[in-house]
Amino acid sequence: MESLYVSPYTLEFRVRETLYLFNQLSGAVDRLSDKAVQQEWRLLKSFGRCSPTLSEVLRSRGYVWRDRQEEEVLIERLRRASDQQASRIMRCHVILTYDCNLQCAYCYEEGILREREVVGRERLKAMMGVIEHLALETRSEKARIVLFGGEPLLKRPRQVTRIQQVLEHATRNGWDIEVVTNGVDLDYFVPILAEHKISQIQVTLDGPKDIHDGRRPRVDGAGSFEAVVRSIDSALASQLPIAVRVNADTQNVEHIAELVNHFAARGWLDESRFGAYWGLTFDLHDRHPYCATSHVMLKRILDIRRKHPLTKRVSLEAWEALQFLLYPFLLKEPRLPKFFFCGAQRNEWCFDLYGDVYFCADGVGREEFKTGRYDPTFELDHQRARFWRQPETSQAPGCAQCRVRLCCGGGCWFRRACTSRYPPATCCTEHVWPLLAVTMKYLHRSPEVFEVARKTPERRPAL
Repeated sequence: MESLYVSPYTLEFRVRETLYLFNQLSGAVDRLSDKAVQQEWRLLKSFGRCSPTLSEVLRSRGYVWRDRQEEEVLIERLRRASDQQASRIMRCHVILTYDCNLQCAYCYEEGILREREVVGRERLKAMMGVIEHLALETRSEKARIVLFGGEPLLKRPRQVTRIQQVLEHATRNGWDIEVVTNGVDLDYFVPILAEHKISQIQVTLDGPKDIHDGRRPRVDGAGSFEAVVRSIDSALASQLPIAVRVNADTQNVEHIAELVNHFAARGWLDESRFGAYWGLTFDLHDRHPYCATSHVMLKRILDIRRKHPLTKRVSLEAWEALQFLLYPFLLKEPRLPKFFFCGAQRNEWCFDLYGDVYFCADGVGREEFKTGRYDPTFELDHQRARFWRQPETSQAPGCAQCRVRLCCGGGCWFRRACTSRYPPATCCTEHVWPLLAVTMKYLHRSPEVFEVARKTPERRPAL
């Protein structure tokens, strides 16, 4: 009987008397309920041998291999597929201003320059020229412009003009257009946006009126809820796609049922162009004491979903780590492993009104995250650029031996840097293992809480 190599990328979850196996490379999830099979699995891990029948099943699912080299071939194929998928779309965040009309309790951009200045005409022209150059150089299938800030949609004459220029330039070049806005002035811009093909407008609502207004007040202290609701109504009436982000923490999570009932009362849940999803707050300035780790928040959200099924309309898709279990368990569709955390490590760019270049959208406006200039000439700080564009950030400090690194990709380097100084040191920001453990526990006993986690699966590329 040949000795088998047990994949180190296999995770085990014990829920009561059941043992679940999950392999991060193959995406397989299997339930071992039989005690004899569980014992045989334990012996296999210790001695590398098991019955031919079990061996055949485990090999077909990617839990065991003839040797390490055989598994390494698959890893390299998956790594190439991951890079190809990441390079399909080049995302370019366009920051017309750092000014904002809200003062959110958990704002991660606090401390950066909040001048009312808006990008000048010639600098914007230089920015668009650099994006055109990069779109050709990177050979991406599609370039995507993301209007970002600060607040990109401020109702000021000069800013309105610049927004129109960006939209017209993107439309002429066939680029996708996204908008990330707080939604306060969105209704004013709806007629302008409706003239272009907008792929998504992200707007934040953190709860019913009293909760939202307390967390996301205007600069003068007035509430913003009514203005955001009015903007969403206006956008949907003009057939613009709206994605409502709800930033989860212990302050607002218990109010989600009331918020979703508000969605239903306004008819938003009947709109095909409307969606909502959970984000997660993180506090960089010790001003928002309600932040909690993802697994703590997930448990509370899933308990609420059991009591209030309509709250399942607020998707957990943005919490990517748990999708590694949901896809194979519910949809029989594996996800590609994460060899990097986000677009900042691959094909994402940020251009601000001062002529500076960043790779991380969360780090814009901060000197330590700047990676270059685009005006008067385009040039990168190659040392900083290499730091971000590493071939595999799942091998980051503290990650190389982590058992869940291919469901994480090394974590958020922006939060690492803010926590442990720059450059990021050994510091876990994602807490993926407890998140997966909570997910598997609920999949075992209450899989219905995930039933609308996704409508259409993204298929893994053929290898």
